[in-house]
Amino acid sequence: LLSRWVGWKESAGTAGTAITMVASSGSRDGSGVEPGGKTMKPRIRSAWYLAIAVWLLTAGVASAQNGTILVQDLNASNQGYTVMRVWGTHYEMGYAQANLLGDYIVVAVDEIKDLAGEPDYSSLRLLMSTAVWKPREIEDEFDGMVASLAVTHPSAAIDELDLKVINTYGDWGYACRSHICWGRYVAPPTKTLATRRLDFGSPAPSAHHHVLTAWDPGDGSPRWVNLAWPGAVAVVTGVNEFGTLASLHDYNSTGADLSLGRMPRSVAARHALTFPSSADLSTHLSDVFAELQIYEIMTGGFVNYYTPQGRGGVMTANPYQAGPDFHDLRVPQQAWH
Repeated sequence: LLSRWVGWKESAGTAGTAITMVASSGSRDGSGVEPGGKTMKPRIRSAWYLAIAVWLLTAGVASAQNGTILVQDLNASNQGYTVMRVWGTHYEMGYAQANLLGDYIVVAVDEIKDLAGEPDYSSLRLLMSTAVWKPREIEDEFDGMVASLAVTHPSAAIDELDLKVINTYGDWGYACRSHICWGRYVAPPTKTLATRRLDFGSPAPSAHHHVLTAWDPGDGSPRWVNLAWPGAVAVVTGVNEFGTLASLHDYNSTGADLSLGRMPRSVAARHALTFPSSADLSTHLSDVFAELQIYEIMTGGFVNYYTPQGRGGVMTANPYQAGPDFHDLRVPQQAWH
């Protein structure tokens, strides 16, 4: 399915990679890379597979220029899921997402305004105005969304800073856990199995509108899939065309440094996911880790970077670290396998 969505490369490194959304009845205190010998039997979220089955039978339920909603199943409280695809320039993709999900984006912004209250919401906007956003094309996506909402929801008066606040919600709320295995822990034709456990609640109802978006940029940058909420371009859980899953992970996290000019961790995950350009997966983790060490991070914790077949790892960030904030890189150990 993902090969049709985002054109995954059927190379020796990525063929057979599987990404599964799961729920978990418990939690681990681990790093996100599970040691060998510890098995898990997740309960797979049926909605993920329902979305796949329905999508194969439908051409889409709503369309706009440069975007289409493939499947949507929401209850009266707008909880459920939307599966969509956007393509074109980054501006066009942002415009399409807001055109298709504008009602829900406006609600999400209002929810975060209410949750934060004043003066905290204004402080968040100030923080977002100086934050580091990478890749630079992400600004074009915000510009497209703002332009679309100005047409469809002018009274909401949503600007780029409002969108940046809701995009960093994953930095303030605890993110869920994850797991990856390969080698003797999987059976052919699967070569790598990565799972994401959505086992934390959320005070923002819009976080329960799961939006699965396939991004197909026309500039040659990596195609990728994001699982988030309406209006999201940053990453809490995402997969790129090389089969790498990037996600946020919280356990004994080190808090936040809200000084100006720092990079939100959800933005770091997006940058990590779309930064590589080479088909040589062996260099992706080291290249991404070196790139992220350039920036000061806003919120501490883990960024999982699960490149297929054991080439990934877990990057730990601490905003109070004396050296680079991304200071520790953990990789799979031979003893685990």
